[in-house]
Amino acid sequence: MPTACPHETRHGVTVCLHCRHAALAEARSRRNSLLSRVGLAVLGVGALVSMGIAGAGALEGRPSPARSRVTPGTPPQATRPVVAVESRAEIAPAATLVSNPAPAVTPAPAAVTPAPVAMPVAAPVAAPAAPVEGRTELGEGVYAMRAGDTVTVHFDTPLTRTRYAEKFERIVRSTLPRVMGETSAAASALATVPVGQLAVAGDLLTELPARGIELPLDAGRTLTLWPETRPGMDGPLVVRYRAVIK
Repeated sequence: MPTACPHETRHGVTVCLHCRHAALAEARSRRNSLLSRVGLAVLGVGALVSMGIAGAGALEGRPSPARSRVTPGTPPQATRPVVAVESRAEIAPAATLVSNPAPAVTPAPAAVTPAPVAMPVAAPVAAPAAPVEGRTELGEGVYAMRAGDTVTVHFDTPLTRTRYAEKFERIVRSTLPRVMGETSAAASALATVPVGQLAVAGDLLTELPARGIELPLDAGRTLTLWPETRPGMDGPLVVRYRAVIK
């Protein structure tokens, strides 16, 4: 800060802000000048190093005088192409193969395969209507319990339990043939019912659980489907059905 301040200071102010700002600007100018000189020096050293490296590389790639010396009056020796010469041991087998060809091989006559004899096919035996005892897993939490002539299919899962007749019919058509058998009398009786007409005889939640759905079988027997419900948050839900053959 200059010793004599040309600015007028106020009462109680000991430091002149104008003088202090001028001192800071001068110090910043000196610092920038010093950094500029240092940067130029670094760039000059880098350029000198690069030129030295390039000169050393040029000297290393220069051919030796002994290699490039040519006697006056002596024509340069032409480069002769190198031709690979096969030895007698390599040529002899080829000549032998040409002069002594292998005899032609006569193919053997093809064996005559006798025509297959058609065997009588027995008529398929219809699967019994009564299912086998035990539990059958149908996937995704759906399973069937079989006891004698009664099959109970449980489908109390978020995606299968229902209040609608159309969905109940789809569940019955997709599970009953797998439990009873695709060729069973129960599957055949179910196939005779038109789509959408299985559970139209009454209300699915109130009437059909007590009345049942009857499907006629052969020999005077009957397949009865009984929807079964349980209480839900908004009313009863169909969560299983019983299939009884009598």
